[in-house]
Amino acid sequence: MARVLKPGRKLSLAYNTLDEDSWYILAEIMQQHGLHFAEATTIAYSAASVVQDNRQKGLSCDLLLTWQKPSPARPHRVPKLQRARIEGDVRVELLSHLQAANRGMRASELLSEALIHGLTSGRIYAIGEILDLVGHEFTADGLIWRPGDGGQRQPR
Repeated sequence: MARVLKPGRKLSLAYNTLDEDSWYILAEIMQQHGLHFAEATTIAYSAASVVQDNRQKGLSCDLLLTWQKPSPARPHRVPKLQRARIEGDVRVELLSHLQAANRGMRASELLSEALIHGLTSGRIYAIGEILDLVGHEFTADGLIWRPGDGGQRQPR
């Protein structure tokens, strides 16, 4: 793909998985082919089963990941994606971001937001660590999670 993609052009991929290793493998493949992560956003999808629509701690949308082939005239300065633990300063930064972005979100929306934040800052977070952070720092009100003392109520 990088061979046929012209410099400065982008490749977008709709992606949805909870498998932690798959995220890292995808990033490695793209980087091995000379593509750099450019941006990500969520896109709605039509689930083929009721099980997918009713997941409490799963991705309820696809992520549209965009990778770019650098232009020789404008080299890309985005850091190489790396696995990152959610601890210390990284935890504080991610938690602050999620609290600011959260207007009453489902767990799946918080998960997507955390993945996008990580990718745009050069990090791939472990899905389980994101869910642990949400469970400890947010409070569930039905299916909606709000910043709070966390763990007080579980989704119904």
